[in-house]
Amino acid sequence: HELASASTSYDDVEDNISYLVEVSDHCCASCQSDIPLKLSIDGNLVKRHQAEDRELCIVKKALKNGLLIQPTTPSLAEYAKMSHELRLVDGTIFWARDPSDLLPVIPHSLLEVIINQAHAVGHTNTQATVEMLRKVCYFLWMWRSTHEIVIRCPKCALNVRPDPVLPMQQVNRASAPWEVLHIDIVSYGPAHFLTIIDSFSKYLLWEFLPSTKSSWIATMLMRCFIKMGPPGMLIADNARNLGAPEVVK
Repeated sequence: HELASASTSYDDVEDNISYLVEVSDHCCASCQSDIPLKLSIDGNLVKRHQAEDRELCIVKKALKNGLLIQPTTPSLAEYAKMSHELRLVDGTIFWARDPSDLLPVIPHSLLEVIINQAHAVGHTNTQATVEMLRKVCYFLWMWRSTHEIVIRCPKCALNVRPDPVLPMQQVNRASAPWEVLHIDIVSYGPAHFLTIIDSFSKYLLWEFLPSTKSSWIATMLMRCFIKMGPPGMLIADNARNLGAPEVVK
């Protein structure tokens, strides 16, 4: 629990002393708002909303009468798959994670309220919010449903750091053919090819590579340059074999 400084003064103690008292809420560091210290689920509220949910009423009727859940909708199909894990207790549907741990099944009409309540406990990301929800309740497609609501949190959006602006890079433009060449290795299964593209004309040359070792790359580049002449500049990615001393030499 976070502790706050109390302004209460007492006659029998010295002045200029800060007294620490426990508070019921603590302040979120990211959004500077008071948030609850724990997540609680109102069982009566869940029961009332379950009674108003058409699909959960079908599930409730099937569980009560020992019938199979007919998979007529995507939600009912999911409930049918897990029917052996569902329990009906005092008119409320629970998911039996294990025999001693019954979690209330949250109807669709309550999802946004419950998820926002869980997300407010620290304004955590989707995974952390789901892990908190799994301790106290259950609903279909938990991760997807939670993510759709968490990403819309306005307070989190205000505190997201923008991606850093990458420094501008100089672009080498060619003013004549064979002045600037781009080289790369293209693999198709076990076959490897050295591709050479002229930046000015977009002319493509390629050489078959028996291996992607730097020695073979240097050999194929020399074969190409013997035919076409040496270029003014070679541009390659950061692959180790393309930047090896043998190739650079």
